[in-house]
Amino acid sequence: MKDKDNTQRLREQYFFMMDHIEQLGIVLANCDSPQSVCFTLPTLSEDDLGDDPAIIPVQTLTGKHAIDVAIGHLSQHEIKEQVPGVFSPRLPGVISLTLTDKKCREVHQRINVINALKTDFALLVQSLSPSVDVRFEIVSQALPNLIKKAVARKILVAPEHCKRIGFSWKRFFSIRKKTPEQWDKYLENALKSKPKGCEQDKWEQSIAIERNIVRNNNDAAILISRRPIRITPAMNVVMQEGKVKATTIVAHSPLWVFNQNPTIGMLSDFGANKTKRKTVERDETLLISRLHLYR
Repeated sequence: MKDKDNTQRLREQYFFMMDHIEQLGIVLANCDSPQSVCFTLPTLSEDDLGDDPAIIPVQTLTGKHAIDVAIGHLSQHEIKEQVPGVFSPRLPGVISLTLTDKKCREVHQRINVINALKTDFALLVQSLSPSVDVRFEIVSQALPNLIKKAVARKILVAPEHCKRIGFSWKRFFSIRKKTPEQWDKYLENALKSKPKGCEQDKWEQSIAIERNIVRNNNDAAILISRRPIRITPAMNVVMQEGKVKATTIVAHSPLWVFNQNPTIGMLSDFGANKTKRKTVERDETLLISRLHLYR
């Protein structure tokens, strides 16, 4: 009965959010655009898991074609063909629209509501169970082929006073900071979510070793997990002089720009042999490679 209630709650909340996205798409499709560009990337498969590819070709779309693709991307939350869920679809780009003041307020309000619903959906999924595997099974039953990461991604809106929006390829990291006690509790909970194909005895032994490592470093204020994310397009938003400093964010979706006309840079093909930016060496000790956990 509980699983049925969870399934119903997930479906209701998701489709309620999708109704809002559909209405937003209708509004956006009827706006004028001084400039719009999107960059499509190759479809990935299981073979692409692991090391970075030697090259990632980029196809550039402009004008109405870019706008149509960007609107479609708002609701692109399902696994396509044999693409792993970890490869949720990414669509870097900039969609610049000209709106009346009234329409601009309406669009901002619609986006704020949708982004709040995305947060609520992610929290609902998290509340289903402490076990990642259990949450996966419940969500898969309620909404087959759904990519939770894609659902949770917020609609990106440009801040005021944009001067330039450029694109590049970057290596980002997923960072989590916890006290040794919190990491120990995290590992204790991990006993309940054994990876598929791993024997229970071996899993318990591995967790015991990792917990012992954490406890031997309990004099540290925090321990940091810095897990590398696959090479990905990034947006570099440069502000007008005297405004907020430039920011760099993951370009998982197009950036929606309202009533501004910034210069837009292009995204070039990624090449593994191109000159790489010099990285700063960190004075840290790797404790647990599986968790990318550092002291």
